[in-house]
Amino acid sequence: MNSKTTMVALLAAACIAGPAWAQPPYAKPVREVIGDRTAEPLAPPQTEPGSRWISSGPCLCDGGESPPIAAEVYFRTGISTPFASSFNHHDLLGRDMRAGFLYQLGIRTLFFDVPATRAWAIDVSLSHVDNGQDPDVGYPLAVIDFTGNTDPTTGQPEVKRIQFGTPIEPPIHIRDTHRTYLNLGFGRDTYWNASAEDSGRRFRVGWDVGARYGALSQEYDRIKHRTDVIGGLYAGAHADFEWSTSWGAWHAGVRCEYSYTWSDILQRASDIQEINTLLTVGIRY
Repeated sequence: MNSKTTMVALLAAACIAGPAWAQPPYAKPVREVIGDRTAEPLAPPQTEPGSRWISSGPCLCDGGESPPIAAEVYFRTGISTPFASSFNHHDLLGRDMRAGFLYQLGIRTLFFDVPATRAWAIDVSLSHVDNGQDPDVGYPLAVIDFTGNTDPTTGQPEVKRIQFGTPIEPPIHIRDTHRTYLNLGFGRDTYWNASAEDSGRRFRVGWDVGARYGALSQEYDRIKHRTDVIGGLYAGAHADFEWSTSWGAWHAGVRCEYSYTWSDILQRASDIQEINTLLTVGIRY
């Protein structure tokens, strides 16, 4: 065998052995075969949200464990009994006001626990209060009012500043006081004898605190009405009987509320402190 033949033989042997030295191809994952079907790769695990209120599980009404959220609409009416402010002894408006009527319409959102025997409540409502005033009590007040004359220069009705409550101008008397509020409160309800989801009759008690903002209007004997922006705080407690119907859970009960309102409609501190005794009817759905 000559040298050419020897070289060709060596090259042929190297080509045949070459694939064995190279890196083997990447191995594909083997799919598990179950019966006559090929199982798909497992999906990545899902992380459940930390809050029970936003979890993807079923709600309590479907037999799950998520606490229910309910809403109820209510109407209240009753007696408003003002009295003198204990924080400002110079303020006589609350002392001189007579008992009046309160009307309130609102909606409460209830966040129950799992047994549905306790609930945190958020309360949003509108209320209106009408009170009379002692007709024998007068108040000093400075106002800009029409004199009844005409300005000879402009031909317009003449106005001037009038100070009531002087030897020249007697004090004014208040006929009525009207207040309208937007209320926002937060509280807690407890069901004593049964869960809120049980059928039949139930008894609950609760408390709440909140703030209110609105407008006050007064009518007088010698001038037109005046208005003022007011704000206040309140705290109350209630007790209700509740029963289930095909339309929802109706309730009726009583409420006692303490309220304090800040005002300066009499050009000084004109705060109102009052106790409200109310009857409530409503429906939860």
